[in-house]
Amino acid sequence: MGFGVDPQVQVDRELVNKTERIEGGNKVSEFRYKLTISNYGSANIALRLEDRIPYSPNSLVKVNLIETEPDLSRDQQYRTTAYKKGLLRWDLDIPAQATNDQAIEVTYRFTIAHDKEMAIKGMTKSQ
Repeated sequence: MGFGVDPQVQVDRELVNKTERIEGGNKVSEFRYKLTISNYGSANIALRLEDRIPYSPNSLVKVNLIETEPDLSRDQQYRTTAYKKGLLRWDLDIPAQATNDQAIEVTYRFTIAHDKEMAIKGMTKSQ
């Protein structure tokens, strides 16, 4: 059950690394993100954390989730619907006062592969 925004919880998202390489006739871009969750409150919380990776219905653009730490939610409904459309979801328990060095970190890495001659809208060097 969600109760909206909790001012005691802060989530920061950081692009840790982006690399590009050519493999055969394809351009492969790899992205690594880190989400840091801080709980400034005095109670433990159950948190459903969501983020999104690109989704392409075009078979010429392949998006591949390589890894996540911790593992994604095992919720069956999520796995059969939203996961297939690029939504990432973690069901986490965040301890009270989990801040600074004790903040919870979530990392994930994915690739986008497409013909090296194809331009992808929104795929700029600054992402």
